[in-house]
Amino acid sequence: MNYRDKLLKIRALKPTEEMVAVAREKRKRSSNMGLSTEPQNYIFYRSCLEDGILKISLFLSEELNNGKYTPFYNVFLDYEKRRDLVYDCRNQKWKHSILYNLSFPENTSYAKEYAEEYTYEDYRDQIQEYVFRERNPLCAQDTWDSIVHFQEENRETARLRKEEKLSAQINRKMELVPALPGDWEKWVEKVGADKNYIFYDSGKNVRTGYCTYCEREVPIIKPKYNKAGRCSRCKKKVQYKSNGKRGTVFNKYEVYLIQKCGDGFVLRCFNVQKRYTMRNNAPDINCLERRRLFYSSDFTMEEYHYGWENWCMKWKKGRLRVGGLLFSHPIEYPEGRIYGKTIPSLSKHFFRHTGFIEFFRKEKSFCPEKYFETYVDMPSLEQLVKADLLGIVRDVLKGKSIALDETKTDLLGKLQINHAQLSRLRNGDCVERLKWLRYENETGKSLDDDLISWYIMRNMGPNSISFIKDRMSEIQVKNYLSRQAFENEEQVKDILHIWRDYLYMAEKLGWDTQDAIIYRARKLIQRHEEATRCLRRKGLKALTAEKEAAFPTIRQIYNSIRKKYEYCDEKETYAVLVPSGIEDLLEEGKCLNHCIDVNDIYLNRIADRETYILFLRKRENPLQPYYTLEVEPNGTVRQKRTYYNRQENDIDEINKFLKRWQKIIAKRLSDQDELWAKESKKKREEEFFKLRREEKMIFAGNYKGRLLADILKEDLMEVDEENPAA
Repeated sequence: MNYRDKLLKIRALKPTEEMVAVAREKRKRSSNMGLSTEPQNYIFYRSCLEDGILKISLFLSEELNNGKYTPFYNVFLDYEKRRDLVYDCRNQKWKHSILYNLSFPENTSYAKEYAEEYTYEDYRDQIQEYVFRERNPLCAQDTWDSIVHFQEENRETARLRKEEKLSAQINRKMELVPALPGDWEKWVEKVGADKNYIFYDSGKNVRTGYCTYCEREVPIIKPKYNKAGRCSRCKKKVQYKSNGKRGTVFNKYEVYLIQKCGDGFVLRCFNVQKRYTMRNNAPDINCLERRRLFYSSDFTMEEYHYGWENWCMKWKKGRLRVGGLLFSHPIEYPEGRIYGKTIPSLSKHFFRHTGFIEFFRKEKSFCPEKYFETYVDMPSLEQLVKADLLGIVRDVLKGKSIALDETKTDLLGKLQINHAQLSRLRNGDCVERLKWLRYENETGKSLDDDLISWYIMRNMGPNSISFIKDRMSEIQVKNYLSRQAFENEEQVKDILHIWRDYLYMAEKLGWDTQDAIIYRARKLIQRHEEATRCLRRKGLKALTAEKEAAFPTIRQIYNSIRKKYEYCDEKETYAVLVPSGIEDLLEEGKCLNHCIDVNDIYLNRIADRETYILFLRKRENPLQPYYTLEVEPNGTVRQKRTYYNRQENDIDEINKFLKRWQKIIAKRLSDQDELWAKESKKKREEEFFKLRREEKMIFAGNYKGRLLADILKEDLMEVDEENPAA
């Protein structure tokens, strides 16, 4: 008999007559409360103890009133085995859930903070004595919390047991890692942390300085602070630092150690912090091993990192994450120096067919983890290294993509170039040059290496000029871009984007882009601006026609309210203008970058005379959009927004002006306007209530994280109804 069958054999529990009577009484009492809500559903508990297992049956009062006397759930607690299970009697299913995660019918009151508990003293005492073993009247908990306490303790015990098992596995894995080489610390100081300095005393007659690599005084000639140079003794690159200015010199490095480990090898990643304090020529070095990557012979990898867990530092499985608690991200692929004395022994077996040993000998600093990961995805990496195409390998390791024909076995077939092009590629190997050489084969053209280099220096590939290559040659494109960049004092890359954008707009406008006068415009930026304006006008006219067909009354409404709401006084800094129609609204929305031009909700409100969209301008410059107002028919201002739905520093001054404007227009309003205003206020309050109920939030901008209803409420400026004309 398995464990669950054993639990089902425990005697069935039925509700007592007292429970049924109390359930009937509670239902009768709740039905006389004069409320329309359904009767509250209460939980009754019964328990029994058999073979060391406590069974607790949960009955619902509404089911008892409907004649259903079987439990809703049966909860089983096993103290000796530290196990708990729940049996769903309705669906006949087992659940391993904490009590508060179970599903109950609506209106069920199951926790003490919501309603009474219905457990009789004998059952309550039995449950508490089983869970807590030693009764303490001062710490007595109700039945629900007692069961939850037992279940949560079980989860915590299982979690700790799982963590201990995982920690034991990790510790056994870490015991396989060999000790650090004997010269590790010296290598880290001299090679791994490879930035060196010459510290010197300031003065005109200084002749010597302290070299941090040589660790002694060396001759220097006219040193300059922070300038680079070479030590006259060890010939290492150094940076000059004056003792009077340097303060604390601090640098971070990433260094790597690769060692044989079990049947594979381990890549150990160290973070090195090297610090020279003021007037101290001996460095303080902190070398922390942060990650260990265990590789098998087929380069499958398991990563472990050293970090905090349960208030202590330990090795944990998984990728190291860096950054803050809220915005952490997995560590990327830091480049660093690699300890070299362990590489030859590993290269005989693990690295023999990878090209790693050859790349290591020629490359000073790189990320071995990225190399192994790239090799697994692209085995042809070995051929690229052994063909001395190190520039392409560097680009690939930095994330640039390269398409190789893996159906071919030879390198030229994979690269899709010939022998002569391979020689040209070695002279300046990089992924961009390979793309240009392939472009030669595709088009049948022969491009000069200097021309290709010009494009590469500006980070331009063959695809970047595909929009114009049918009308201009590569040298013509270069000359045109160079001249436009020189005349407009812009970068070539920026001119290229403007050119491509200009031709795209010209095609949409129906211009003849095959005509050299069009596609090779003499004043490119000017023509680009002209095309932008034409396209905007074309799009605006089409959109205006569409909106006017949907809202034909808006122009008439604005003509009828112009004399009431428009206000421009020579004594004022600002003015309120009434738009002519939908076209003015769309232009305003595009200019100020808010939602009037993309959202029909405001057009619907205008058509229903719920609100009007008006323009607030500076009186000295009435044609320049500044603020957009949403106003109710009595002058109540719902919203006032400028660029990107923001408000500027002069909003207090604007609010004072709008108060004066409200008093002016109050004299002009009719009884019909007041009726429309009352209806508008009613709709506004309904909208605010709905926004609060749905908890609509703002997810960007200055008001990020705040309720939309709160922002609209703060922006609301109602009319002073008691003294509107004062």
